[in-house]
Amino acid sequence: MFEALILGVVQGVFEWLPVSSEGVIVLIETQIFGSTLTEAVRFALFLHLGTVLAAIVYLRKDIVALSVSSFRSLFEGRSLEGPARFIIIGTLASGVLGLGFMWILEEAEAAVMQNFRLINLLIGLLLLVTAYTQFSKKKTGARVFSSLGSKDGFMVGIAQGFAALPGVSRSGTTVAALVALGFKESEALKASFLLGIPIVIIANILLNVNEMHFSLEAILSLATSFVFGLLTIHSLLIFAKRVHFGWFILFFALLVIGASFLPVAVNV
Repeated sequence: MFEALILGVVQGVFEWLPVSSEGVIVLIETQIFGSTLTEAVRFALFLHLGTVLAAIVYLRKDIVALSVSSFRSLFEGRSLEGPARFIIIGTLASGVLGLGFMWILEEAEAAVMQNFRLINLLIGLLLLVTAYTQFSKKKTGARVFSSLGSKDGFMVGIAQGFAALPGVSRSGTTVAALVALGFKESEALKASFLLGIPIVIIANILLNVNEMHFSLEAILSLATSFVFGLLTIHSLLIFAKRVHFGWFILFFALLVIGASFLPVAVNV
């Protein structure tokens, strides 16, 4: 029961930060609770459903509006609007790249996991570069959610696909990519959260539907990740609006770099 609560809280808090929530959960599961790597990865993926539900609830107005406009466009024989194309193309791009990385991981799992610190350190350094660009530019990005399009979906989808690698943060890479494309900070966060919804659901259907066995502990973990995810997503968006985004990214860059020096044990 205690393990379920801890893992749910970790998922709910870390999902929105540019620190891999899956990496943290795998670390806790293998180091503290003695799970195998496969068990830890599958359970981390399952817990993502809780934070996906939190994102759906928090962004429900945007999701309903996007769904209504998309169905109306299809019914009237018009092209889908930019944000809808962004999500579809982004999901396809990240899905193809993610499957490729999963195949590589299966073939060379031990070698990749031995370089966990190096991967984390590289992501942290890239976030430092992103923070520098935020401090050095004279004005923030002007693009808003409605200006999203197919090109943005492809580029951000590629960034999201790298999250299949151990230690790579989905939110960190996608937000950094959106900021680099000129989006406002709060708009980048919202687009990142929305883009994460379909890929998590699809991944659980493809990889987890025949493996997960529901129990009281699993349901408790899922509920905890949902509650803490809903609480922290709101706080993060408020924080992003009130604080210079350069400090926001710098803080997370230091977290990622610090995480690269944590001990990692892999049970296979």
